[in-house]
Amino acid sequence: MLEDLAILAKLNALTPNGMQSVLSYSASRLRAALCIQAVVPMPEEYMGTYHDHLKEELFAYSFLLGSVMLLHPNPKDLTISKIATTASLLYIRGTLVDREELRRIANTYGSAGDHILVHYEGEWWEKMDEPVQAIYPRDVFGWWEVQKHRIAPVFPRVRNVINLAEMKIEQLDQARDLAVSSVELMDSQLATSAERIATLTRRLNNAKRLRGELKGLLADKEDMTIRLEKLHIRSMTEELPANLTGDLTEDLIRPLEPQVVRGEQTARNKHDRKQKRKGSVNEADSVKKPKTVSFQDDLATKINAAAEAQVAEEEEDEQAAVEAGSGEEDSSEGDDDGGEDDSDDDQ
Repeated sequence: MLEDLAILAKLNALTPNGMQSVLSYSASRLRAALCIQAVVPMPEEYMGTYHDHLKEELFAYSFLLGSVMLLHPNPKDLTISKIATTASLLYIRGTLVDREELRRIANTYGSAGDHILVHYEGEWWEKMDEPVQAIYPRDVFGWWEVQKHRIAPVFPRVRNVINLAEMKIEQLDQARDLAVSSVELMDSQLATSAERIATLTRRLNNAKRLRGELKGLLADKEDMTIRLEKLHIRSMTEELPANLTGDLTEDLIRPLEPQVVRGEQTARNKHDRKQKRKGSVNEADSVKKPKTVSFQDDLATKINAAAEAQVAEEEEDEQAAVEAGSGEEDSSEGDDDGGEDDSDDDQ
């Protein structure tokens, strides 16, 4: 027993998490030793040895728990094993090895948090046919040092406990008012959040509806464009002379070819004069590649060229008529002057 006091220095050197890990390891060993009796009943010849080692495991846990409670900076944060507490009560009642009690413990704590490893150093309950020396707290602590790197970190439970019995009536009233105001604040925040969610939902629905309407408008626009093109072509064909029959190209375009050629030549001459005024132009730049145009565009271009040629001819005719009229006036004025001279001579 006195030799076990030597581990106090080692326990004191541990962190609070390390102290909790030692206690959890010892409780897990106790759980494994208790539950195996409920799963695989121990032969009667081993029951005495089993009972002795079980009491030694329970004593080791109690010793380690008392030592840690003395050394821990905040003992209230420690987690005490429920299965160890139950085993202590069974020992007090003298039913520590009762199979019914052990079966109840296995059903209650078989999958509890005390189960931290599958295999343990010095697991005597798996080797009852072999002689095992007595188990002391220093042995359990040494086995923990060997296996601690395979144990998941165990954090102490933090307890936020308020002792209402120590509070006055005024303090209780203030706490109640604070709780009520907190609940009201949470309710208002929940209502505000619900309103915002509803608003966002409405906006999303409106956006989806507008998107659908825009798609419909674009589709209608494309359909209308196609219809307008068809109507334009139909109106152009309806405005043709009634005596034109046969192919549209043969009946309409070919008679207009001379005028189209003259219109194109006039436009080309104007372009050449502009280029000469601006300066010499690279002949290669003046050559343009023919463009591929549709029938409607070609027809419109040629009609426009014919119209321009017709207008040019009319302007030339008007200019010629104007020049002819001015010549006749000049000749008539000359005749009048000559007559007056003759009359003067006669006098």
